[in-house]
Amino acid sequence: MRRGLSSQTTILWSYVLPTLLIVGLFFALLMCWLGKITGKDGEPLSLEVLCVFTLTWALVIVGLVRALGFLKRVEVDDDALYVSNYTTEVRIPLSEVTVVRESGGGKSLTRVSIGFANPSAFGESIEFLPRLGRCWAGMGPAIRELQALCSQASARNRIDSAMPFDPTEKIFEADDDCVLRVGKDYILCGLGGRDSDFQPDEQDKVLFKDLDRITVIRSKKSGSITGIDFEVRGKPVPFEITGYEPMDMEEIARLLESRAKSVPIECREA
Repeated sequence: MRRGLSSQTTILWSYVLPTLLIVGLFFALLMCWLGKITGKDGEPLSLEVLCVFTLTWALVIVGLVRALGFLKRVEVDDDALYVSNYTTEVRIPLSEVTVVRESGGGKSLTRVSIGFANPSAFGESIEFLPRLGRCWAGMGPAIRELQALCSQASARNRIDSAMPFDPTEKIFEADDDCVLRVGKDYILCGLGGRDSDFQPDEQDKVLFKDLDRITVIRSKKSGSITGIDFEVRGKPVPFEITGYEPMDMEEIARLLESRAKSVPIECREA
């Protein structure tokens, strides 16, 4: 499920405010050239002064475009960044991200810069404003979240290269001896799953066709998965998957989402 990384005020900083400033300064400059704005003696401004004002106006425009005009709207899911300039949106896999860093801070707006291994439609890097609550306070938590997602994407790529996807069944073991078995059309979670000869009865299984929703719960600080809830039709309380290694939790979530697409089931993140 996609979620926003950039501030909802990006369009204000990128387009609305620069446009108002440029139009306002241009109007003032025009009034100077037309002689509507005069010096202290009431005389029109000299040509030298007008040229200085014009040069200053041009430099301000260039500065605004460089500082704010290239800011992007950025969303992310478990696999990719979605970067937009409000007319075009580009999907960039997280595995393409090579660096995430912040600039600004203190008394100025914090911006986040993301570099890519290969040039995208927006170039080799992009910049965006973080969500408004973090713009003025530094972006440590948000940078860690994005870096964690990129690390998880790289880890998934390594897993996919080392171990081909098994379409029939996966088994995951937790520290508390609980074992999760994800079959082609069912989930089994319990102590009995540790026995490789154990054959679950129909009553032990949760079938994908009986699920209403799968919710992947991530830590706001690290971005790692802390739990996976799956809601079963007719059951008042959702079942929870927890206690597995972080890498296993990532693979379980990916596996459940893959299985759910064939039913289909609503999958979301919280």
